[in-house]
Amino acid sequence: MSLTYQPYNLSLPSYSPVFNYSPYRDGTASLGWNSSYTATPVDDVCNGQFGLGYWRGLGTAFRTTSYFGASVSLDFTGDWTFTVDGQSFTTHGAADDPACGMYGAFATTMMAADNLTLQEHHATLQSADLSSSPLDFYGATVTISAGEPGPKKAEIVDDTDLQWRYEGSWTSETDDSYMWNGEYQSANGYASNTLASYTFQGVSAVILRGLSMCNYGPYTVTLGNQTASFNASDRYWRHAQTVLYFASGLDSNQSYTISLINYDSNYPDPTPLAPCTSLNAAVDTLTLVMDDTASRDALLATISAPPPPTSSAVSPSTIIVAAVLGGILLVMLGLNIFLLALWRRLKAGTQAGRYVEPSPLLPTPWASTAQPGSPSPETSSVPARSSVASTPHIRAVQSGIKYGSAQNRTAAEVRPLPVIPAIQHGEVVPQQQDIQSNSPLSTHQLRTPVAPEMLGDLVTNLSTVLNGHLRQEYLQREGLDGPPEYRDG
Repeated sequence: MSLTYQPYNLSLPSYSPVFNYSPYRDGTASLGWNSSYTATPVDDVCNGQFGLGYWRGLGTAFRTTSYFGASVSLDFTGDWTFTVDGQSFTTHGAADDPACGMYGAFATTMMAADNLTLQEHHATLQSADLSSSPLDFYGATVTISAGEPGPKKAEIVDDTDLQWRYEGSWTSETDDSYMWNGEYQSANGYASNTLASYTFQGVSAVILRGLSMCNYGPYTVTLGNQTASFNASDRYWRHAQTVLYFASGLDSNQSYTISLINYDSNYPDPTPLAPCTSLNAAVDTLTLVMDDTASRDALLATISAPPPPTSSAVSPSTIIVAAVLGGILLVMLGLNIFLLALWRRLKAGTQAGRYVEPSPLLPTPWASTAQPGSPSPETSSVPARSSVASTPHIRAVQSGIKYGSAQNRTAAEVRPLPVIPAIQHGEVVPQQQDIQSNSPLSTHQLRTPVAPEMLGDLVTNLSTVLNGHLRQEYLQREGLDGPPEYRDG
């Protein structure tokens, strides 16, 4: 078969009427062929153990012959001469082809012919030397053309389909559960005007199935301008859904009509096989192999569709990396928010512990209280109340405290200091004091409060004043003299 066509495999059992057995298909094996099964030999039927002509065999069906020169056309097993298109082949070995594997261990493939052109072929199996053993034929698997390459589908047309046209006398039978849907049409009367026909289009191959048994005999099938004759008789067994006819390589653009006629002009007055008394023909199903247009159109759309941009394709690994990086960024963002909140909280606590000037600020007058020989021309009187200091006025010198006798009050000179807010041991309250000075108040300028950035110097000076006052009080209480005072040269 040409490789430009879609292959379609069709299995044909030995009892299919498409096989032509010679000299006859049912009879004594020594003079022709007879049918049998691997689990129910034909001898059991002939001995009356089963109902002749109505029994279903068990196992795999085959036909056997021991007659020299017996032949069957199509496909075969055993010692034989195989003729394809008139050319003879002789073989005793098995070809490497699994087409007949469905027949089990009883059959082996003797030969396979491939690469045949798309046209009619005729194959013949003929028995040779059968002195050692008979020739058993199990069937064949043929590869037919299903049209142009592409997706295919098989549509099954039942015998009750309204497009079937039955002429003559036909009966709807329901006595065989192995038939499609358990029913089939059976022709009554062997005549050329008893026929069933069906018209179709858009099909590449057809398969007609029916019944084979003792009361079914010669019939004719027409398809277009082709005509073929077959014989569906079987003296011993009943075979349901057997292949009555098949054709391939049809033009899907052309309309065809297939007809099954219960008549063969080559046998105008045949005799039914005993014990049957009539010659009938059966229609079970018609299988139409055609293009699967839905699948084909979907496939073509997929092929013709432009590929998506490369940039839009996101691989799973990229998604995973993006998710990991996103998670890390979220963690870092949360950590930054936490640190920012912690920093603001610490900053608020630090500012709460800092010195804050009272508002409004009151100006503090500064007066000169310089003593002769003192190192500073400016002094300040700092009024205060404290639970730890009994002296109302404290004066400290920037360069240090000068110690004198216990009876003398230490004169201290300080830098100008702002008003002191309340501290843990007491409250420093500004008081209006008279400034004792030989010079008028107008000769002294009023100092503005120290800015907050001078808080460090303020705390240092305050500590110096308090320490000096406490030490002076201690010396007075103990009656001690302070350390000697040293002066330069």
